[in-house]
Amino acid sequence: MILGVRMQSPKNLSLYPAAALRWHSFGFSVIPIIPGKKQSAVKWDQWLAALSQETISAHWDKHSDHELGFIVGEDVIVFDADSPAAIAALYELEKTFCSPPALTVTTSKGQHHFFKRAPDTYAKSDSHSTEKHPDRIDVKTGRGLVVLPPSTGKEADIEEADNVAELTVVNQDLIDAVFIHNGRQAPRPPVVKAPTPLPLPADMDQTTARLSAMLAHVDADCGYEDWLHVQMAIYHETGGSDDGLALAIAWSSKGAKYSGEEELRIKWRSFGNYAGTPVTVGTIHKMLAAKGIDWLDVCDALEPQFERCEDETIVVNSDNELTNETTSDKQIDKPILLTQFSLSGSSAELEAEALAQV
Repeated sequence: MILGVRMQSPKNLSLYPAAALRWHSFGFSVIPIIPGKKQSAVKWDQWLAALSQETISAHWDKHSDHELGFIVGEDVIVFDADSPAAIAALYELEKTFCSPPALTVTTSKGQHHFFKRAPDTYAKSDSHSTEKHPDRIDVKTGRGLVVLPPSTGKEADIEEADNVAELTVVNQDLIDAVFIHNGRQAPRPPVVKAPTPLPLPADMDQTTARLSAMLAHVDADCGYEDWLHVQMAIYHETGGSDDGLALAIAWSSKGAKYSGEEELRIKWRSFGNYAGTPVTVGTIHKMLAAKGIDWLDVCDALEPQFERCEDETIVVNSDNELTNETTSDKQIDKPILLTQFSLSGSSAELEAEALAQV
């Protein structure tokens, strides 16, 4: 078996890096844990993006006392029973749905049962107070963190799987049964409601109109950091006005990640307390430039365009009369009234006067 003998909380700290490598090869996204705590010692996203045997070895070479856990992910689910009543209930549910676990870990309080989620199942992490609800079963999946052996209080028990693919597969029925046992509704993806953005004013000022035009080229489902900076730029450029809020909601609601108007309003109000470097419209300019779009062209298209008219040249003849070259047979008899103010031929006089004034 890949896990070998049962691993208990080690006195020899060299067991941690070896165990981390074994769990990594098992298929778990291992992560270092602060000793004695259910708290990661690194930033998740950065660590997981670079996760490899090399990074694991390098980390535990520097931090040999760090224990280990893993980020469960969407393909795995862990049922956590922290009392005899919860353990009995979990085994009964597994028996009912013919899903005996291929990997279990004994904890200081109870047991962890590891399963692989069947495709198209939906689940979410859920926890309970063991003191108030001793028979309930905690659920870990997605971005849930679970501590692994040989960390303090963790010992591998049933070890019938050599990798994640060999874990017992559970379907939606067992997942639903656990939630219903816990007094919860069966987990289902949130219903995406049709967006109800505030109507943009018909008479938007120039700043808001330009922002709206530029945002038409920005994906509202961009990463959270980009999304947040766009919101802050709108707030800054519109002075936190209602029109600015309406624009922020209208743009955000175009994305599938839109979580609703109320949450955005809370975020919008928080911008008023921001004391850092202002996030300006320059952020949006850069996002457009990255897509090969010139923000000046976008804004220019909003402005009233000149209408092309027929070219016409007016010349002055020797008799101080206007002649329209497009209608050369027609002359205008009116004298040019401004001729008397002409400065033609006076450049030397003007230069001398300018030098005198200087």
